[in-house]
Amino acid sequence: PALREAVAGLRQARVIKGKKVINIVPEDAPDKGDALLLLKRQLRCRRVLFVGDDVTDEDGFALGPEAGLLGVRVGQK
Repeated sequence: PALREAVAGLRQARVIKGKKVINIVPEDAPDKGDALLLLKRQLRCRRVLFVGDDVTDEDGFALGPEAGLLGVRVGQK
């Protein structure tokens, strides 16, 4: 509760609850989907295997096969 109260006062921040974690990121920070696309371009990869188990990984999974991504979700959605 104390952390949530402290974070509530931050401007321009996104709070993303995950498994046993609270992610606090700048509002305009890229998400994992953006990061995957950037790395894919930089490394000149045609395909990516992405494994994740938390809420913040959903942006990566959302890219799907059309972006050359094979996503493996660990656990339940």
